[in-house]
Amino acid sequence: MTPAEVLAAAADKLDALTAEATDGPWILAKHKDGRILGIDAHDGYDEVVTTGNVECMSYCYGGTSTIEATDADWRYIAAVNPLVGKALAAWLRHEAQGAAHGLGVLLPTLTLARLIIGDES
Repeated sequence: MTPAEVLAAAADKLDALTAEATDGPWILAKHKDGRILGIDAHDGYDEVVTTGNVECMSYCYGGTSTIEATDADWRYIAAVNPLVGKALAAWLRHEAQGAAHGLGVLLPTLTLARLIIGDES
């Protein structure tokens, strides 16, 4: 793939992912004691990701969270919400247009695009 094609593919993937995701921004859902319980949509009502108990089988006794995440993980996930994806897609599309017209592409930009589309070249 050319650099322009890689950038456009990454923008297309982000556009598709953000189109199907719960609208951002996302906010941290906290218990009254401050524990992070998950992530809610911007309206504070629609759950995006939440912890919960699993039905225990032979591998689990006593119940555990279905999502093992630290508070830092939750904050990161909430920060990188669909609004960020839409902005990244627009930027990558802009860079792809420039690359298609012979303008250079910075290596970090191309690296980001390849990470998004899963291209390890």
